Amino acid sequence: MAELVDLIDEEDKVVGIIEKQVLLTTNHPRRVVHIFVVNSKHEIYLHRIAQHKQWYPGYWASSAAGFVKAGESYEDAAKRELAEELGITDKPLTHLGKIILDFDDVRRFTGFYLCVHDGPIYPDNREIVEGRFFSRNEAETLMKNGNITPSLPVLYRHFLRTHL
Repeated sequence: MAELVDLIDEEDKVVGIIEKQVLLTTNHPRRVVHIFVVNSKHEIYLHRIAQHKQWYPGYWASSAAGFVKAGESYEDAAKRELAEELGITDKPLTHLGKIILDFDDVRRFTGFYLCVHDGPIYPDNREIVEGRFFSRNEAETLMKNGNITPSLPVLYRHFLRTHL
């Protein structure tokens, strides 16, 4: 069955429902979530996208991310993506803001969340080729010199302003 997402306008207002695969063939705005997982040592978990993925294979990205499904809230989508991609469940999330990310000629209304977690992480190997916790210095080096998704430095700067 096709995954459905809300069709939204330039103000993030729902104007209909569309199949995700159809939306991906357009430049219509979309709703996504990004989650940063941070441990008690203030290290941030980042992952490298699996090589077979359509966008940015092999690039470093936020801890977890994905589309908001039709009728789903940003927070519920963040919890779902955290469970699906990293096996983290039943953890409170802190809303770090709603950010507009514009790249690849597409506007993304982005719900951005923080999860503090010291337990095990079980990356979904269908989505993630590797992942690990980065110290602040390591993350700063990655932001300057690494293969990273266009959203990662924007989210990281916002994280530093709002969290540290």
